[in-house]
Amino acid sequence: MCFQDNTGKTDKTGKPQKKACHGLFCNPRPRCRENISDSGIGRQWGLFLSIFLVFFMLAGFCRHGHAYVLKGEHIVQLMLDAVHPPHQLLVRQQVFFRMPEAVETLETIETLEIRGPEAAWPGKRENKTDDGLGLPFDSVATDPKGIEQVTRFQVPGRFRSEIHSELLNRVHVRAAGTAVTVIDDRLVRAAETWEDRYPDLFLYRSRKEMVTALENSGINFSITSLGRYNGAICFVIGAQYPDETVPQLWVDKETFFPVRWIADVLKSESAAKTCEILFQNWQDYSGFWFPDQIVFYQAGNLIRRIAVQEVVANPSYSDALFDIGRLEQMYGQMLPEAADETDPEPIEIEQRILRFKEIYE
Repeated sequence: MCFQDNTGKTDKTGKPQKKACHGLFCNPRPRCRENISDSGIGRQWGLFLSIFLVFFMLAGFCRHGHAYVLKGEHIVQLMLDAVHPPHQLLVRQQVFFRMPEAVETLETIETLEIRGPEAAWPGKRENKTDDGLGLPFDSVATDPKGIEQVTRFQVPGRFRSEIHSELLNRVHVRAAGTAVTVIDDRLVRAAETWEDRYPDLFLYRSRKEMVTALENSGINFSITSLGRYNGAICFVIGAQYPDETVPQLWVDKETFFPVRWIADVLKSESAAKTCEILFQNWQDYSGFWFPDQIVFYQAGNLIRRIAVQEVVANPSYSDALFDIGRLEQMYGQMLPEAADETDPEPIEIEQRILRFKEIYE
């Protein structure tokens, strides 16, 4: 409706003339639309609305500055889709403890990841055959401190590792939320450490099971953020970047491969010391991916490195390998945490473990 008043005059036809349109409430006739667009009131209202909308969006962004980051559960699903672990997996690898001073820094490990093992161990790379298993492999390093290890993964949640050497035979099995270790045909009580968690990323194909395993390790899935690691943008599950005082998992934003896992944080009066696992040089094995190298740092010091030699998908082996009850029946009663001084056998085993550590650590 257009609110226009008569002027008191008539036009040529005798009809009364009307005053000019006020503009705000008129019918959409050309003259009225022109009055609206030309009026200062219309421009002021448009400017006010624009400022209000911008302020509202900025206020929402400030309150939820990280709302654009994917949720932790979604990131885990994308990680599982990218890695796609098989139902069963066999990995032959060499394990190195407390590497030489030349590679005891994170910078050297990063160089090794980019340029290859020759950069850190000149002249130590060679091809050899694992005579014990009759299978060829490319030895990443022939440092005498390296020991052979065979690991078996079975989805969901089963893992077995074996080390056989002249000084010590060790079998470690995880299944159904429990773990047992056999050393020289005797069961021993040994609590799992943060280093034992690295297989978890390859033991589940269900998002729910993987999230549960990571939550049990201390990761808070209500927090996700974006961080930068080695020049790559990563999702950080469990912490607000750059906070490194809590357990967290870093997943590459482009590949969705896990690259860093702060599995534990040792807190002291001086500062928090991280215990982290790095997954490097991911390789494609025709349908799934596995890292060529896994390294372990504690408080910035390299304490362990795994060099993968061979990966076999879905090999044929018995479920009995993961049967903890069967191991307990085979090897008898578990040794106590503290050996009885009157029992020479546990003391002898402990002495052999110490000698093993002295050589390989």
